[in-house]
Amino acid sequence: MKIWLLDVYSKTNAQLSPSFDAFSSSLVRRYDGQGFEAIPAPQEFQMILIDFMNASDNQNVERIDQLQNLEKEMGTPQRKSIVYFNSDAVIYECSYAIRELSPKIQEALKAGIPVVVIAGELQHDMSSEEKKHNYTWLLNVHQFLTITDIAPKTGPISISYSNSDRAVKDLYEKFKKDLAWEVAFTTPQQENKPFFTRRKRNPKHFQSLFTNVKNQAVSFVLQEGNSELIVLPNIKNTEKRGHYIAYILNEFLPQFRPGWFPDRWAGAYTPNILSKKKLLLKVEKERLLQEFKYKEDQLQNQESIMMTFIDLLTQSDERLVVAVQRAFKEIFGAQITDLDLKRDLQNKPRLFDLIAIINSKRIAIEVKGGSRSLNKVMLNKVQDNLKTFRDEFPAREIYATLLILNDQYSKAPDKREPIAPQMIKDAKQRKITVLSTPILMEIMTMYLSGDLLKTDLLAILSKPGLVQASLK
Repeated sequence: MKIWLLDVYSKTNAQLSPSFDAFSSSLVRRYDGQGFEAIPAPQEFQMILIDFMNASDNQNVERIDQLQNLEKEMGTPQRKSIVYFNSDAVIYECSYAIRELSPKIQEALKAGIPVVVIAGELQHDMSSEEKKHNYTWLLNVHQFLTITDIAPKTGPISISYSNSDRAVKDLYEKFKKDLAWEVAFTTPQQENKPFFTRRKRNPKHFQSLFTNVKNQAVSFVLQEGNSELIVLPNIKNTEKRGHYIAYILNEFLPQFRPGWFPDRWAGAYTPNILSKKKLLLKVEKERLLQEFKYKEDQLQNQESIMMTFIDLLTQSDERLVVAVQRAFKEIFGAQITDLDLKRDLQNKPRLFDLIAIINSKRIAIEVKGGSRSLNKVMLNKVQDNLKTFRDEFPAREIYATLLILNDQYSKAPDKREPIAPQMIKDAKQRKITVLSTPILMEIMTMYLSGDLLKTDLLAILSKPGLVQASLK
């Protein structure tokens, strides 16, 4: 919501809701020598809030804030007096407000743009023969308005709320220790002897919000056509007034005039049934996100594990044997015997590289790696080793005979030439299972992720021939 803040204490902006796009300006810049500021077109905004009657006090405090900030930056005390006083601006600011601000606010009200004014202390322009003051511009906006009383310099300036709206009561309760009246207003219907005479016409709707001890209206809502002007009581302390204005914008007006803030309530409305469905969907979404995160973490963990077995694709000889031994032990949970190492210690001829036991099933494993593909020499050696093993250990049944092959290991798996069909047929006839290391990696991944059971694994390893890529 785009709003225009005129002569509002500068620190107020930081307290506003993010839903506000606030443009701040001063009618007269008194202390930096800049003089009058251009008044923007009111049609650019959806609401206007004016604290012009407190402009002098606001700019005074802002100047002190600047000096205090300068002290922090420079580390040296600064003069506390206001040294850049623009006397011409002060002399003519009431006339400038009457000449420039009044018609602009009239335009805004005719266009249906709501205007909120803080009723600050009444100050006269002593240089004016017509005895103009800082409320003259407001009285010119609605010429049937009159000021019938001015708050005493000493004496009670407290107020009470005269409107039953809950938002008005809440505003009073929050700031009642600081709320004060400065001027009392009336309309021709209320008073025949106005304090300051103005040309009169009957208002369409005048609603008092707060009254003083004399029961005079010191704050009101004035409606005419599609326009609405709200005048609210003053708070004399500048910083407290900044908090007060922030509350007016953030809390009071959205409750008091929700129609000014359709996005705050219309955009948030949802039928109860849809709200419940939305909540259920949110719970389901969180569950699915947690499940997705678990699966994602699981996949990343599996990928990290599989990368530790990259030797299955890149090595030959002893390093390849060690990688196969690790794979069967760490992934499949097999009991492994390094048969070659055991026979070397016994000064016996080598047989199979490894013996793996899975679910009490003994698997003889021969490991080959290099640039050559499957050939008869490899198959003959596996068959000879199997015969020798059975002759030496007739009581030890071999469940499956496995030839693990990392052929063409200098090439990426997808670039390797397929094994000759005749060699696959030969292996099948000899009841030898040929398992390439890329397919072994796939089997390991499936087993690690729970997609392959131990019974499935044994069935794959015990089926003679070439283990294909399609495993299930």
